[in-house]
Amino acid sequence: MDSDVKGAVRSIEEQGREVRKQLQPLLDAPLDTLVPALSTADRVRLQVAVAYAINSIFHAFLKTQGELTEDHPVHLELVRACLYCVCGVFC
Repeated sequence: MDSDVKGAVRSIEEQGREVRKQLQPLLDAPLDTLVPALSTADRVRLQVAVAYAINSIFHAFLKTQGELTEDHPVHLELVRACLYCVCGVFC
């Protein structure tokens, strides 16, 4: 394997570990125990972020399988989640 590719893979692995470290508090507790402590606005932000993350991962999976995603329902869900972001849910 080319050294540039190995370096890129190592970088991705390190970034993945950092993301996991940042998300660990959310991963350690059931969502239904975290949500009641949040404000209404934060609940909405969390739900949109979770929906976007799940759909984004599925979208990436479809791409790796060679699927065309422009007309797939997951694409519409990603657009919808992005609209929530643009319309102020994350502001």
